[in-house]
Amino acid sequence: MEAMMMQFKDLQIIPFEEITEATNNFHEDNYLGGGGFGNVYKGELSRFKERGLVAFKRLDRQYGQGETEFLKEISTLSQYKHENLIALLGYCIKEREMILVYEYTAHGSLDFHLGSRELTWTQRLKICLQAAEGLRYLHDPNGAHHKLIHRDIKSGNILLDEKWNAKVADLGLSKISPEKANLVTVVRGTPGYTDPEYHETYMLTEHSDVYSFGITLFEVLCGSLCYETIGENNVRVFVRKWKESYQENRLEEIIFKELDMKQIDPSSIKFFADTAYQCLNKSGKERPTMAEVVSKLKAALETQEVYDMILKHPLAKKYEKIVRTVQYRSIEELKECLSEGVLVNGGKTWLSLNDKGEHHVMVSIKEYLSLDDPNRHYNDGYSSKEKSRFAVGCYKKCLMKMKLRVTTPLFLSPDVTYGLNLVLHANEIEGMKQQCVGVCYKIQGETKISMMHFADKKEGKQLVVELYQFNNTEESILDLEIFLEDCGLPGDFYIEGIEFRPLEKVERQVVIANLEIVRGGVFSRFTEESKVFLSQGVLLNSGKTVELPVLEEYQDIVKVASQSLFYTSLDELKQILSQGVLLNGFKTVENRTMKKKIYSTLGKWFRFNNQEEEDSMFEDDKVEDTQTISDSGILKLSSDTKKWKMKKNLCSCLGKWFQFNKDTPQEWFTVDKHAKKCLILSARATRVIDDKNSACESSESRFGDVLVISPGYKFEIKREVKSSVISPETSYAAYLVFKLPQDQSTFEAPILVKDENAPNRRYSFIYLLSPPGTPVIGPKFDENTYNPLNRYKGDAIPQQRTDGWMEVKVWEFQTTTESVPMRLNFEHIGRKNFKGLRVKGIELRPI
Repeated sequence: MEAMMMQFKDLQIIPFEEITEATNNFHEDNYLGGGGFGNVYKGELSRFKERGLVAFKRLDRQYGQGETEFLKEISTLSQYKHENLIALLGYCIKEREMILVYEYTAHGSLDFHLGSRELTWTQRLKICLQAAEGLRYLHDPNGAHHKLIHRDIKSGNILLDEKWNAKVADLGLSKISPEKANLVTVVRGTPGYTDPEYHETYMLTEHSDVYSFGITLFEVLCGSLCYETIGENNVRVFVRKWKESYQENRLEEIIFKELDMKQIDPSSIKFFADTAYQCLNKSGKERPTMAEVVSKLKAALETQEVYDMILKHPLAKKYEKIVRTVQYRSIEELKECLSEGVLVNGGKTWLSLNDKGEHHVMVSIKEYLSLDDPNRHYNDGYSSKEKSRFAVGCYKKCLMKMKLRVTTPLFLSPDVTYGLNLVLHANEIEGMKQQCVGVCYKIQGETKISMMHFADKKEGKQLVVELYQFNNTEESILDLEIFLEDCGLPGDFYIEGIEFRPLEKVERQVVIANLEIVRGGVFSRFTEESKVFLSQGVLLNSGKTVELPVLEEYQDIVKVASQSLFYTSLDELKQILSQGVLLNGFKTVENRTMKKKIYSTLGKWFRFNNQEEEDSMFEDDKVEDTQTISDSGILKLSSDTKKWKMKKNLCSCLGKWFQFNKDTPQEWFTVDKHAKKCLILSARATRVIDDKNSACESSESRFGDVLVISPGYKFEIKREVKSSVISPETSYAAYLVFKLPQDQSTFEAPILVKDENAPNRRYSFIYLLSPPGTPVIGPKFDENTYNPLNRYKGDAIPQQRTDGWMEVKVWEFQTTTESVPMRLNFEHIGRKNFKGLRVKGIELRPI
């Protein structure tokens, strides 16, 4: 015996005297229970002080078990170690005493708690899952050891520690299993739990453990042992009744009555009962493996934990129907899942939550597409070529001519303003923030056709086109038939669905986006990108006036200026005033702050300088700056022969435009505050070319005439900009100076501008009329507080000039010491004509 025990050197040998002291000589106060091996006591050993109490199993030979079972238990537990197997700490052999020392399980064995109302359904699931994990390890110990068959699985051999963790115990009857079944001569195990096939064939396999575990699962479900003792020798087994109740779908008759069914997810009960019944299959080969049992119990537990969270957390309860399809272990994981988005409504709808908890919804195009006459001529269909959230994929089209029936989807948040968007994928997308698509659409019954010119680019090849905006209220009904008539995308494209995106509110100092402002007889249209602040306030919604800051010393000047002053900062206001403004009539304005008088006559420029100011200037402000500008070559080119002695005098004069010389009346110049050259070229000087353009006289232009574009959808501007008239090593922007005709309907679309001299003929888009807003469905709301998704995000938006003309940036270039060729091709994307467009010229300004 002693030689055999040497192989278990990792286990501690506990002196018998320590055990008797720890158990108070096996006093009944320390008695935990008994079984086929003997009695079990509790006690505390100093050598295991960190563990607290331990358990002592004392062999009682009168039960028929002896050294063989004792040694097998030690041998097995010393080799097979798992968190869900009871841990053997040591042993004691003294004469006829044989004692095993285990970790202490404070809650005893599972059979004592089957009928406890304190043991919740979630706890029962966890216990069963952990016991299944331990048994799976015995059946498949990852190749470290041989497969081990327990042979006595029952609720009495599943122990529970202080945290209700399950530990499979009592491996004294276990048997190592060869590759084939074991042929035994004596059937071992506990009546009621033993596998009938094992009884009949005497063939022992791991399937027998599965059967016994199935009985244990039914015990947990029903809240009782699988048998009851009637009289002294009779035993009544409930297994047949349990199986019949399951087969006849009458589980409610056998489920433990003390369980609070309101706290239990029905699908969790079904998962559990299905697994228990499958374990009791008559044929062992048709029973699930313990690995499969573990997987099924995990599913039952996860379902119940989701339900527990639904009951405890308002967020989960709110999305009860949704979260059942989502795998998560905490409310934070649930929030993360919902923010990333989940498929709901049978996979037809994609739902996500934004930071405000508002619902962002997309519905598969299949739900909205009307397959009728407009589509019958095309061999179209659904394709999974392009990545889609939906299993059906995207609807493939080569021509945009189709009808959509759009109704209010499920899950929209109430009292939220939404953008209704078309989501599609295109084969070719240029490397720009937006794609020009030109989608025409209208609602059935309406005559007005709306057009969205740009689509926002999302991840990959996805494009989003905002068609409408609407405010979702309890009373609002959305039932639209949308006809999509055209699209500017080349080749095939794929429609994924209709998106309902909550719109973000925009905080602004002055809400002027998409608002028409009429002031002083000058008409203009402002957008967010313009960032234009008006100097004296404007009438906005409900007639409210918004005052904007003006330097105190300039207030009198601004009030009597005969034209509107447009500026985005006080520095820009100073720059405008340094260049000169027209005053009203023959008035003299006294500036009380600066104590200076500014004289002007109608049509004359004023500037800030006089002898008093000149005398107060610093000495180093006189020669150096004048020399810098003189060296730039502008003074040589100018026909003005004035001599400048001081910087401010020079800048005040050069803030105005001058001809280069009398022979070039179509070219004027000035300098900016950084002494950089600015150039304006007349339309004639830049050779504005179309088929039949014609010039007309105009007192509005310093050039004496302007060009009026004749009917046609394209024109071209060409000019070689000489290095002598622009500053070297400088970034310039070119602005088209123009006026629109009275009928502006053909100018709502963006204009394609191609730089013919750039590699690959680089192109961009400009607007000659401010971009249209997104149409609104239903009752009006404050549209100005929301950003349209597809508003034009470029910077080529027309701006009102102080001279009454409009300008828009059409080109950017970098100068060197060489001349710069300019060749810009303007083309209407809708091939509408430019008839009546008046072009004054091109102005080049440093950026």
